[in-house]
Amino acid sequence: MRREPGVSREAPKMAALRAVSLRLPDAPVVAVDLSGSSLTYEGFDNLVLLRQLQHLDLSRCPHLDDWALGRLHVFGDTLRDLSVAHCPQVTERGLATLHHLRELRRLDVAGIQVPSPGLVQILLEEMLPKCHILGLDPEDSVEMGTVPPLESPA
Repeated sequence: MRREPGVSREAPKMAALRAVSLRLPDAPVVAVDLSGSSLTYEGFDNLVLLRQLQHLDLSRCPHLDDWALGRLHVFGDTLRDLSVAHCPQVTERGLATLHHLRELRRLDVAGIQVPSPGLVQILLEEMLPKCHILGLDPEDSVEMGTVPPLESPA
């Protein structure tokens, strides 16, 4: 497949999003599922234009990192549901940048490797008091691999 010089290949989901935006400029986009995509910090240039975004699924994005999460601040007044579950590059530092999302009601962070899930849970609950945090319960820490499982007595 031949490309024009200077034109980058976009991930299929991002290309589809751009195509819909161009065809329906007056229709608000309120939900986007980019789960499993190769979204990066630079790819957020396409998302920040969606000023009415309410639901965003970024789960299982292998390149999503803390810097990219920091760009979500533009959705502070609209975003209600966010999933960053199982994103290997996201840490507690990136989760701390979500304090701008004042309208967030549901945050899925299952599978995020953090050194102290209980403390991160408290931090998120204090930063986002109206939000239901999924995936950081103390029982989840064994599943996420942050705490070794207890051995059963013989």
